[in-house]
Amino acid sequence: MKALEMVAGRFQSSYHHWFVSFRDRIAGVNDVIPFDSGMLGESYYVLRGLPSGDGGILFLWGRREDIPIALRRAREIRFKKVRTVVDETVLREHEPKVLGENVILGKYLQ
Repeated sequence: MKALEMVAGRFQSSYHHWFVSFRDRIAGVNDVIPFDSGMLGESYYVLRGLPSGDGGILFLWGRREDIPIALRRAREIRFKKVRTVVDETVLREHEPKVLGENVILGKYLQ
């Protein structure tokens, strides 16, 4: 099985993801915000609403060509805005509104 690359989403430590998920589950946040996941095209996705109700967050593992399909799915489930983190090549392809920039150092592992 080919490893899937994260092409859209937030890059944070595993501690952050586990702690936030645990805290939100206790607080009941997960019971009231929209959540959708599955496969679109050849990629797996997660669309998670923001607690503020102001749109959602997109995570996508697979092919960057599937980003427009994931955005259409977000529109279908009535998200007005979607926030995510992408690399610069995706910015040139889709021309989204940029909310901010962060330099993330990383290295591909073989």
